[in-house]
Amino acid sequence: MKLFYLLLTVLFVSTASWTYAQEEKWDGGFFLGAANYAGDLVEPNLADLSNTNLAFGFMLKRNISQSFGVRLGLTTGKLTGSDLDYPDNASLFQRGFSFENRITELSLLAQWEPLAGNRYKGGNFRKILSPYLFAGPALAFSNPETDYNNRTGAKVQEDMNAEEKTLFVMAGGIGLRYDITRKWNLGLEMGLRPAFSDRLDGVSATGNADKDDWYTFGGLTLTTRFGAKDTDGDGIADDSDDCPTVAGISATSGCPDADLDGIPDNKDACPNDAGDAKFNGCPDTDGDGVADNQDNCPDTPGIRRFRGCPDTDGDGIADPVDICPTIAGVAALDGCPDADGDGITDADDACPQLAGTESANGCPDADNDGIIDPNDKCPEVAGPAKFGGCPDRDGDGIGDGDDACPTNPGPIENDGCPVINEDDQAALDLAMENIRFRTGSDQLLSQSNKTLDEIAEIISRYPNYNLKISGYTDDVGNDAANQSLSERRALACFQYLLVKGVSRDRMTYAGYGETNPIETNDTPVGRARNRRVEFDLILR
Repeated sequence: MKLFYLLLTVLFVSTASWTYAQEEKWDGGFFLGAANYAGDLVEPNLADLSNTNLAFGFMLKRNISQSFGVRLGLTTGKLTGSDLDYPDNASLFQRGFSFENRITELSLLAQWEPLAGNRYKGGNFRKILSPYLFAGPALAFSNPETDYNNRTGAKVQEDMNAEEKTLFVMAGGIGLRYDITRKWNLGLEMGLRPAFSDRLDGVSATGNADKDDWYTFGGLTLTTRFGAKDTDGDGIADDSDDCPTVAGISATSGCPDADLDGIPDNKDACPNDAGDAKFNGCPDTDGDGVADNQDNCPDTPGIRRFRGCPDTDGDGIADPVDICPTIAGVAALDGCPDADGDGITDADDACPQLAGTESANGCPDADNDGIIDPNDKCPEVAGPAKFGGCPDRDGDGIGDGDDACPTNPGPIENDGCPVINEDDQAALDLAMENIRFRTGSDQLLSQSNKTLDEIAEIISRYPNYNLKISGYTDDVGNDAANQSLSERRALACFQYLLVKGVSRDRMTYAGYGETNPIETNDTPVGRARNRRVEFDLILR
């Protein structure tokens, strides 16, 4: 009995977490087999095959998941036994009792089939041989007809007067089923029924009243699945399947999606190429808003009125038919006119894409500084030839065309940008030792405010530089936690400077955790120095 209850517990616990949909909601079918009995009229007190009788029944199972279901069964069979069958046991043989009992059982069983999911592995049905367990309560309707061999006495009379026609039974057993077809299954099962009663055979007081009777049903089952048709065998019931005759996937409600773009093939204008719903499942490789199946230039961004082809020169002639696709022209000359409209044909124009003068062979000089625009580093602003046609607005001897900081004087070795003076650099270097946080936190201590205010002032003096904020920690504690802390501390400094008016576009921040220590982590002093935030001015 302990083993039986253990199996029952395992059955329910194992199925508690299954939530997969079952392709058919119901199984129903027949049972044909044998009934047997173990009780006071057999010796030893176990089932004897000589007392085997026909049993049959019906069953209906509600599938809760692929592996778990609840089964309602109605089974009937005859139980028989006789002392006279055991002449070697003198005490039983001399008693000479016998009985017949037509037992009818109504059961509600939990059934677990652990390998059932293999039927639909990969999305297609396949036949399998699959074991299962079942267990649950039942009501047995019993009416024993017992022959007491004309014996009398108080115990015989007690058994004759006893009436126990409805019995509570716990049923449990094992089975093996095979898929004959997708719908039909043939099974073989054996189940034990402890009756919790000693009156299945009508013998209790005259027998062993301390030991309950048992009976068994075992035989063949023939069942069919129904209730949720799955015509295409994709594991999705037809009533939930938008494409019930074609195998598909659950993501597209049972319809196939060959390119896995989330759009079923029957609604996908490009079923073999992953695309976008707004293009009916077709891709837009060049991102020009024209689906590839309607784009004459699918790999080059274009415009809709030219069926996705570009018009690089904007002359109203699509590039594939424009002989001069990069120079605006007219249709009469297949897109190759005087591109710059300066009255000089492109073949004779030294600057065919720039309107100029005849004296300069068609090249322009927009700022009239005597240097034609193609050779002028600052074609819109007049400047001397020594600076390539550019002015030198900050007077540092570097023309604006070569000056990374044209409005702030600086040496040529720093690309014309001002060099950070020693005091400001020292302040930035010292800042990492003066920025303090609460222990293990990204909350700035008030003593850090003065240093951060000074950094904000320094940044304002160098408009051509950006500030890089880098957070670091020592190696004490969890690596991931240190990485996170370093990022949050760098962010805290970033946010403080934002409040102080430093532009977001002029700052970046990052955390580097335990990396790049500047001292050993083996001493308290070294670890304290490694817990820092660094500030670096980077030329834009």
